[in-house]
Amino acid sequence: MRAQELQTPLEIQQKAIPLALGGRNLVAIAETGSGKTLAYGLPLMDRVKRYEEERGETDLRGSPLGLVMCPTRELADQVVRVLKDLAHETRLRVRGIYGGVPRARNRRDLEGALEILVSTPGRLERFCGEGMLNLSEVRWLVLDEADHLFEAGFQDELNTVLDRIHEDHRLWLFSATLPRQLERILGERFPDAETVRS
Repeated sequence: MRAQELQTPLEIQQKAIPLALGGRNLVAIAETGSGKTLAYGLPLMDRVKRYEEERGETDLRGSPLGLVMCPTRELADQVVRVLKDLAHETRLRVRGIYGGVPRARNRRDLEGALEILVSTPGRLERFCGEGMLNLSEVRWLVLDEADHLFEAGFQDELNTVLDRIHEDHRLWLFSATLPRQLERILGERFPDAETVRS
């Protein structure tokens, strides 16, 4: 995907991008294939780049500013490819850690600097537990296909991540449906989240 291919935003992009750029917590209900990766990927790149420019050069080894959680390695791999393509001219570093990739390669990726990390919950928990990954600088958390994260039983991992990331963070949640357990967590932790649907 190249910049010249991005011409007319899809409905979820039209609704979600302005809210994300405006600093809102966001719940976006949209079917798979509706353009959600760009709906969060573009504002994530923008916010991280602006934050980095304002803050100046810092050591980001194993300490991302943006975190995208995906329920499966297939989705994580797809998201990494899209975000790396978007980041090509921004100098932002996108890394992915998920099953199916040798752990040695994941370790090498985390030893270098990175701004945006895409991960599945199991691999994320493992590398945090080993001290290879620090989530305390994460200012933007994206949950992609959040309903599938909950169907797969990752509620505890999500709560652990929410407790580890920076207290001044934004949540952008993208899902085809809104399960009751997820709605409860949102009500408790993000009561101000704006909900959009496509």
